[in-house]
Amino acid sequence: AEAEAEAEAPDSALLVTLRDENELLFNTLEKTEAENSLLRSELREILEELRNLRNLLPV
Repeated sequence: AEAEAEAEAPDSALLVTLRDENELLFNTLEKTEAENSLLRSELREILEELRNLRNLLPV
């Protein structure tokens, strides 16, 4: 039983490490998605401004 517990310890530590890494990646993904959304919004505003400027040009 003791040898079995020792064999499971590295697996348990690995599982904790993997869980922590997974959580970090998930948080990074959420942050990236939020930044992406903000950038898309800013790009839409820039596009609208460019369209307005184009309308001011003589034909």
